[in-house]
Amino acid sequence: MAITLKDTLLDLQLTEDDVEAHVLEIIQARPTGAERRAALSYIRQLVQRDEDDLETYRALIARARIVLEDREALHTFDIRSTKLGSIFTVATGVDYLTPLTVANSEVIAEGATLVPVSTHLLITGDYVSLHGIGSGSAVDETLQCGCIVNGGLSVDADNVLIEGVEFRAGAGTLKTVEFEDDSQNITFRNCRFDGALYTDTTGTYTGSVFFHGSNFSGSFTLENCEIKNYTSWMLADLTTDSATPTVALSSVVIKDCRFFNCKGSFACRGLIASPIESARITGCTWGYTLPLTATSMHASFWNAYEVNNCKEVVCRHNTFAGTRLGGNGVRGFLQVWSKADVHYVLEFEKNTVSGLDFLLQLAANSAFYSPDQKDRRLLLKSEAGKITDVTYGMSLHYPWATGAWNPIDVARYPTAPSTDFADSLANQA
Repeated sequence: MAITLKDTLLDLQLTEDDVEAHVLEIIQARPTGAERRAALSYIRQLVQRDEDDLETYRALIARARIVLEDREALHTFDIRSTKLGSIFTVATGVDYLTPLTVANSEVIAEGATLVPVSTHLLITGDYVSLHGIGSGSAVDETLQCGCIVNGGLSVDADNVLIEGVEFRAGAGTLKTVEFEDDSQNITFRNCRFDGALYTDTTGTYTGSVFFHGSNFSGSFTLENCEIKNYTSWMLADLTTDSATPTVALSSVVIKDCRFFNCKGSFACRGLIASPIESARITGCTWGYTLPLTATSMHASFWNAYEVNNCKEVVCRHNTFAGTRLGGNGVRGFLQVWSKADVHYVLEFEKNTVSGLDFLLQLAANSAFYSPDQKDRRLLLKSEAGKITDVTYGMSLHYPWATGAWNPIDVARYPTAPSTDFADSLANQA
């Protein structure tokens, strides 16, 4: 098996354990003294090159800091209280809602509880940011949000940023995040979303939805957020109502998030004519109240994450603990496929998963393309002891329990990608 080499170790996606494992993998790969010396020399040169780059970065930052401090020393601002008096009085009766309808507004609502006029907080201004000031880790269950919204979020705007806000969807709020009209690019950081108060199990969704992406396109970022108590089969669909998309996602980042008691699936659907450039799902946890039962997950749950028509899919350092109880026999952790005639690659490693039928589902019948098996980044791997109570490593074809490997480009890739799953985890035959 060929080792995937790295051009640099200066990668924020890598942990110290990742670096150690990579260095040891290279050194221990070959048995002879000459080969070991060559491997050590290679690693030494890689580290030295990174150290040289670090010195350059440090010099540039140091110079920028000196210039900044020199200029600050030259500036004397008028700080007499007659000019700045208003900043020393506590603001009362603040209207936080109106600025959210004005382009370029930056609203800081630390310590505030916002009550929307209707069921959702409304943002209609482009480049609006709402800051509640958040701290702590979602994954470690220490996340704190400085602002509470008693309701959901409705957006009709581009380039919105929400940070440090807890959304408590009300009993009548089916969809916590929704889009009134065409909107592009949204970022959530240090936020919490709770769908527990919506208890209706009738209708199309049979429960509460976190993110309903009809009318949304562009980039999506969800970082250090907690999403819990959503009961629909659709946890999130970034651009559709669980249908074929008509607009393009440009990028997806789901990083360091905690999903808890979420019964449904999270779908990132790319446009065939304009695939997603990159989807990165890293450092997230997904779990349920114990003991697990046949109703812990929705009967129609298909995958924790689905990413399709995307040029680069990265799934690393995630944890999922679910159950096959109440399922349809084809539940998986990650589903990836592409109908777009473009190069695409998947990097899958260092995930901890239990309680599913499949670890990875890669659709590849005559309607789909194979990932680029000549790309050195292609990696389908699990580590010892990390995948438990999972029936198959990878489903090699679609539908998941039938058919054979037969992608559109089968002449180029006559066999499925090779996998490196530990503990003798077999793929579906």
